[in-house]
Amino acid sequence: MKITILSLLILFISTTASCQEKSDKVPQEVINAFQTKYPGENDPDFELDDHGYWEAHFKKDGEKYSRFSC
Repeated sequence: MKITILSLLILFISTTASCQEKSDKVPQEVINAFQTKYPGENDPDFELDDHGYWEAHFKKDGEKYSRFSC
């Protein structure tokens, strides 16, 4: 019984720990989608929000914009 509980606990911890890993590297498909929609913008700042969506921040004609991509 103790071995079963211990095994389940280890499985739970390892599963939740792997789900919490977040990559700071922006996927190429997100960059490509942004460049397709906004071809003149060459310096966006990307960040990953709490829901797993990539958000691009950039300025166009002096105005600040934010756009989401999955």
